[in-house]
Amino acid sequence: MNKIIFIMGEPGSGKTFLADRIVENRSCGCLSVDKIYVQYVKEKCDELYFKALNKYIAPHYNCILSNSNYSKVQFNGRDFKDEWNKFLYKQIYDSTVQEAMVIVMNTLKKN
Repeated sequence: MNKIIFIMGEPGSGKTFLADRIVENRSCGCLSVDKIYVQYVKEKCDELYFKALNKYIAPHYNCILSNSNYSKVQFNGRDFKDEWNKFLYKQIYDSTVQEAMVIVMNTLKKN
């Protein structure tokens, strides 16, 4: 059975450091939700993509994906929140098909 390890934390909390140490000691894949989000926007929502998006992921994500009704009104009925969830799930699932263990890193926003 394949394993998924979720590493979550605030920016600079050591998620990447921890993931790198696990990858060094085990054969596994590693996914960054932030990188997948930028890829998703670039591929599926190019009208929302800009070069420096990777520096503004949290506000972009919160603005576009926090409310399905907002995205439906603003973007001709498209539910970006649902589309994003399906896209992310597929990326994780596809990685588990290729690797016995997958690390998924996600940044928590500060409250």
